[in-house]
Amino acid sequence: MVVSYVPLMKNAFLCVDTCVGVKSGDDVLIIADADHMLPANALAAAASALGANPVVLDATAQVTLAMARPEEPELIKPPRHMAAAMKSSNVIFACTDSAYAGRLATSDDTHKEAIDAGAKYAAVESGMDKWCITPHDIQLIKERTGKIALALTGHKWVKVTTDAGTDIKLSIEGRKPLVVMPVKDRSGPWGSGGPFTGPIPKWGEVTFGVVEETAEGKFVVDAYMVGIGLLGEPIEWVVKKGRVVEIRGGAEAYRLKRILSKADVNAYCIAEIGVGTSHLEPTGTGKEESGALGTLHLAIGDNSRVYPGGTIRSNIHLDALTRNMTVEVDGQVVCERGAWKVL
Repeated sequence: MVVSYVPLMKNAFLCVDTCVGVKSGDDVLIIADADHMLPANALAAAASALGANPVVLDATAQVTLAMARPEEPELIKPPRHMAAAMKSSNVIFACTDSAYAGRLATSDDTHKEAIDAGAKYAAVESGMDKWCITPHDIQLIKERTGKIALALTGHKWVKVTTDAGTDIKLSIEGRKPLVVMPVKDRSGPWGSGGPFTGPIPKWGEVTFGVVEETAEGKFVVDAYMVGIGLLGEPIEWVVKKGRVVEIRGGAEAYRLKRILSKADVNAYCIAEIGVGTSHLEPTGTGKEESGALGTLHLAIGDNSRVYPGGTIRSNIHLDALTRNMTVEVDGQVVCERGAWKVL
């Protein structure tokens, strides 16, 4: 594999400085797996150049096992010494498979405890040596994300339809958005992502914790499902009173049933609705595509650890992605086939 070290280091500094704002004296933990060790070391070098104290933690064994056996959600829980390192760090980068990094933030209490102790957490997208990103791109994502957040905030009912067959209605009444941007600026109306930014530096997202027991209808997952990957054929959820009561489809639907059968009872709850806001091409299709314009995802499982107002406790949180959606809020169409009318 040929690696271009100049853009690698340029983009490492973009993550460390522009996105997260690492300062001199910060204790920086970089959780990495074998496939992402080179960018992890680049992040460490950039952090060190800024006067921080970086440590790279090789979590290959934990990542591999958790991703290979998604039906065992307890495997996402970090071992005691890894958890201790997270809780005692000022900044945590998850330079791993993006699905693992997301599940670490949403399915286990360690992330929340580290954030409550004052840490910043940021997952890092793959392909660091190939990114062509400028601070201007990041500013555009911030501005666009704010506009979409404003269009969705303060409403009660959200209806989502797609040509693939999705037709679902749910409530976000009284819920504040989690506005996810590729920067750790806590100023601004939503804190510009607050403690949880999702992947950096391309990602943008507006997401809400769904009001419990309100979702009704059908959701067709036709792109990607955490725990399964890119889908060969759609998975259909039948949703009643906020819970998935039936899962239809082929082999991949069967795999999802198997994962959920070994989880807790709240794993079937509709927990989150989120829309992508980034114009930048994702490094690859899959989990990282959830931050792209024209996509929408629902999640089942926990919404208490990250999403404002959420009360569902579960040991699982699985995102499911669809594309080219039409979104209505309180009867008004704000997005038609993936194109936002507010932009």
